[in-house]
Amino acid sequence: MKKVQVMRSSYYFILFVLLMSCYFNEEEIVDTSPWKYGSPSSVSLNEQTLLELDDNLRQGSFDQIRGVLAIKDDKLIFENYYDGGLRDTPQFLSGATMSIMSILTGIALDRGYLDSIQTPINVFFPDYIAAFELEPLKNEITIEHLLLMKSGLAWYETGVPILNPNNSLNGLTSTNDWIEHSLSRDMDAVPGLRYSYNSTHGVLLTEILARASGQSFSEFAEEVLFNPLGISSAEWQADAFGHINGGFGLSLNLIDFAKLGDLLLKNGQWNGQEILSETWITESTSRQFPIDRFSDFGYSWQQFSDLSNFSDILPVNDTFFAEGAGGQYIFVVPHQRFVLAVTADNFLENSFTPLLIFRDFFVESIQ
Repeated sequence: MKKVQVMRSSYYFILFVLLMSCYFNEEEIVDTSPWKYGSPSSVSLNEQTLLELDDNLRQGSFDQIRGVLAIKDDKLIFENYYDGGLRDTPQFLSGATMSIMSILTGIALDRGYLDSIQTPINVFFPDYIAAFELEPLKNEITIEHLLLMKSGLAWYETGVPILNPNNSLNGLTSTNDWIEHSLSRDMDAVPGLRYSYNSTHGVLLTEILARASGQSFSEFAEEVLFNPLGISSAEWQADAFGHINGGFGLSLNLIDFAKLGDLLLKNGQWNGQEILSETWITESTSRQFPIDRFSDFGYSWQQFSDLSNFSDILPVNDTFFAEGAGGQYIFVVPHQRFVLAVTADNFLENSFTPLLIFRDFFVESIQ
């Protein structure tokens, strides 16, 4: 950052240190960030509210938050790291990976690699045909069912502690072939009938996109999304056969994580290039069905339910968000041209504290 002249009094010096600790600056700063820096007041946000947030975070009031980054009107108005979090260090995104898989699915549709999300997934797995022959109901599972978490495959992930051996994730990560493990699950519902969060959907999607595009999944993701956005921090989990974990296996640094929310805010445009169609953004982030009284579900993006106490905090309830266990969130508020990205390590408890950060500080600051 640029040096400034020595302040005339200790009061001004203290004020300067506080403001700089939150990356508030009226000047454009030469940096690797794709956004210009701006003070909160330059986009009509309350600086005092955000200073209070920074103080709370430094005191550990929201437990193990690692990074918070906010963009409004295409300006970076808050970027801070806490409790060992670093700007260039990739953070495990957990289930927020599925929201990025939704983006990549949309790009595959835009480019003609996929004909439709109504396509049955069995056409992509001729080498695993035995799994479909043993349970014919699996032949009805479509790409759309994977995005909606409605495949009908038996899976027990949410509501079961990760350390509990009955959590289905433990079975997945202990096998060598994640595709075989995913497709060999019993069916416990008709596809499309019931929502049940299932991380193997992301595993199957990565393989579908690889086979549809004719290249490895990591090459596909880099070519169509990561390279155009200047994302270089991506790290993927993979099994012994190289199958990528698209359910919860992506790590990104905070800036790269926020770029994905900003891409959707900008209707799929990045530096004058269309990366993703506005049609898919609208479709994938729209409400498809309610999960509970708090949130509705789209194609692996969530929205605040009209019944939740979040629905009336802004004049328009158009917010959509990605959520990952431990506190990994992207919030996008289109009518305010606002994006908030949060990473955390609250895997054992209090993983929802980013929701409080969004509601009680950033929304309050906007108000």
